[in-house]
Amino acid sequence: MKNHMDRKQKIYVHQQQADALNAYWKSQNQKISKLEDFVKQGGSISTELNQVVEEFQRNGMTAYEQLMRGQQVLLSCLAQTQGQGGVEKSSPWANEVIDSIDLNDPETIKRREVQITLCDDVVRGESALPESGIILMLGEEDAYGTAMKKYLEAHGLNIRHIPDFLDEEEAEKQVAAAAQEGEIAGLVVLGNKYYSDEERDHYYDYILTIATLIKRVVIHIRAQKTNRQWLFLFNTFMDGKLGMTGTSEYYHYGTLSGMAKCIAIELRGQVYVKEIDFDPAIETEVMIEYLDDELRCHEAFQEVGRTADGRRHRLTSVLTKSVVTENLCPLKEEDILLVSGGSRGVTSSCIIELAKRVKCTFVILGRAEILEENNDDEETAEVSELKDMKTLMAKRFKAQGYKGAFTAIEKKARAVLAQRDMLNTFEAIRATGNRVHYYACDVNDRDGMKDVLARIQKEVGKITGVVHGAGIVADSKIWNKDMKSFRRVFDTKYKGLNNIMDNVDKEALKLLVMFSSLSGYFGNDGQIDYVAGNEYMDKYAYYMREKYPNCRAVAINWGAWNGGMMYLDAVYISTLKEKGYILIPLEVGANYFANDFLMGLPSAQILINNTGNPPV
Repeated sequence: MKNHMDRKQKIYVHQQQADALNAYWKSQNQKISKLEDFVKQGGSISTELNQVVEEFQRNGMTAYEQLMRGQQVLLSCLAQTQGQGGVEKSSPWANEVIDSIDLNDPETIKRREVQITLCDDVVRGESALPESGIILMLGEEDAYGTAMKKYLEAHGLNIRHIPDFLDEEEAEKQVAAAAQEGEIAGLVVLGNKYYSDEERDHYYDYILTIATLIKRVVIHIRAQKTNRQWLFLFNTFMDGKLGMTGTSEYYHYGTLSGMAKCIAIELRGQVYVKEIDFDPAIETEVMIEYLDDELRCHEAFQEVGRTADGRRHRLTSVLTKSVVTENLCPLKEEDILLVSGGSRGVTSSCIIELAKRVKCTFVILGRAEILEENNDDEETAEVSELKDMKTLMAKRFKAQGYKGAFTAIEKKARAVLAQRDMLNTFEAIRATGNRVHYYACDVNDRDGMKDVLARIQKEVGKITGVVHGAGIVADSKIWNKDMKSFRRVFDTKYKGLNNIMDNVDKEALKLLVMFSSLSGYFGNDGQIDYVAGNEYMDKYAYYMREKYPNCRAVAINWGAWNGGMMYLDAVYISTLKEKGYILIPLEVGANYFANDFLMGLPSAQILINNTGNPPV
């Protein structure tokens, strides 16, 4: 019996190799065809590229034919020994070979796994410490906080300790008062308090204080006429490896890495920014020695980890393949998968693709109520564009004598289109043979989420998987960031996730998939709130894997999508392309999402984009 299965597996594997060769040859010829069209339209290609194409056409076919003949002979022999006349190509899952072809093509969307790597070989230079001025300091005055204060004072800097909880008005007063005492030289933030579950509310308020203080300091910096380089220094105490071991209760402070990266991008050339993560087992005096050393390390990246052996660590990404050879998905037909933000857009596309490949019950959370008044009629069903729907609604409102209802027109048009998308999503999932339930709720509402999750688990069953796909953006520069807007964006990632996880049995969870962003990994212009929330989820993935080994937690750092995004329009698409982004087609991103499930969710953090480097 075993030999029979081994032969069957060999047939399957070699058939996939044959299919991959066919796909490879097809893709190469498609590219050559595009080159020919480009030249026919008046374009020109380099002599070197033309030589490569000619060489491939001359020799590639020969090599390809030899490989294919070998594969077909092998398949034939294996099939004969098994007593079959052919090879069965069908399987209960799709073997999508997305990332095994053209890995060097800059236009190809790829899968990368985030890893930790040593970075000891950096060149040291002059210390980045300002020569004089006032450093604003936020954090616990514990052994390290006290030692850092003494260190900074010994280098001629004055320290002004800032209270933990400030609103925007109070933060402005603190910065103004410090500026009256002397020139502000920088900001130091310590992630050394409010990290346990019991202190989560304090942590949240502390993060808001940090964001508010950053904003006020940046406003102050931009108003200065000096050529001083300001210092922004963040310290965390996770594990010395930027939270990737998952062993630390301090994982919350991954948010500081995100903030640091955004400051560096928005104030490029004006500031020295670094986030140093220490292994908390390091002696305080040694931490200060490492701190002094780090301030002499001038490099392009902002986040560094220091372990007890003195080694320096940073994050990197490694190109991996998204190839399914066997179904390792932990979801079974009896499982219940909870999905936030899954009724429309990108998350919806991903969930529909997943439903084609697995059997389970989908429970989708969204903000909007399903209302009969927002159902399509014969007239609205013919309209697909928002502007056309608004024209139709305006015509109807006018006929009803309802004048000047511009906001009502917009609201009604969006509601009809949104409900159509939602109902189409549910129907697409049901068409795969899966069950789907929808519950309207606000993931940021703690009490409301407690109630709705209790209802779900009473009416549908115990939740065994979670996909947190909810998210919003409200981009603006740090100095223009409205703190109400900051809370809305950050809350959807941070509070939304916690409100779900607080009300499910983590021991029973088989998987947790979080929709993070490439901007969390690299930082991004105008997105300090969005980046901070995504970085929280990135670190939470490692923590969950370590604390609950039966739960396959992963944060997917998505690049920009070509469609389905919450804020995508023609102008924004143009801006993204100018920045160097290659947009992810919906079908490609959805395939990557579903593939990771079938691969058994092997990684805690992955990047889905075209390159392992930030856009220019």
